[in-house]
Amino acid sequence: MFLSGAREHLLHLSDELLENAEAADTHFKTEIEQLNAFWKNELAQKQLELDAAMVQVQNQKTYSSRLEDEKSKLREEFSLERDKLQAEIDTHLETIRFLKRRYDQPHDYEGIADWVNEHFSDRLILHPKAVSRMLTRSNQCASVDLICDALDFLATDYWEMRYLQISRDVMLTRCSEKYGRPFDISPVGQATIEFTPSEYRIKYFRNAQGKELDSVLNYHLRVGNDSGNLLRVYFLHDDEQKLIVVGSLPDHLRSMKIQ
Repeated sequence: MFLSGAREHLLHLSDELLENAEAADTHFKTEIEQLNAFWKNELAQKQLELDAAMVQVQNQKTYSSRLEDEKSKLREEFSLERDKLQAEIDTHLETIRFLKRRYDQPHDYEGIADWVNEHFSDRLILHPKAVSRMLTRSNQCASVDLICDALDFLATDYWEMRYLQISRDVMLTRCSEKYGRPFDISPVGQATIEFTPSEYRIKYFRNAQGKELDSVLNYHLRVGNDSGNLLRVYFLHDDEQKLIVVGSLPDHLRSMKIQ
């Protein structure tokens, strides 16, 4: 009887422990689910905040990029306007310099060499042979104004086309605007140079020993063909010194015509 009661008591106690364990397990699972739900919600909230922050960062990047594009565009526009303004200033300054050169032009042949030396010594020089021929009265076939304009053209617009690479169209436009006429420049024919070698050569370039050599006047500027309206300026290019060297003017040197 005693054993039977003890056994029932143990069974009853075992049932209570089992029920308590199941209740504890259920409670623990509930708390775990609640915790999971809480942290899942927290993570979702943080993800929303992170996504919002990423959108804000991207918007800030887009805004910054747009600002940089606008700044770059403004810098480019400013640079173009500055270059345009500088070009206009340079044009006005060159006009002033041109007018001063025009005002300073001599009234006779004797003053041309000094005028050239004063205004163009770093771009164009008159060789002594050219000066001597120019001052020979029988060769004085062109007006002083025309000679000065031709030399001015050679030392400015033509020089800049050769050594500063301005376009031929710009050179011709400037020529027309400044002098009201064109100046024709072309090579001298090789046959002509060989036919009259003494006339188309000057002592200019030097050899390794420093001795002056015969140097060919292989270009000329031409105006007109008749004696009353004729000008010829024969010259060579010293490309190393960036100089135009005039060896003969103002009359026509002998030439050879091919029949």
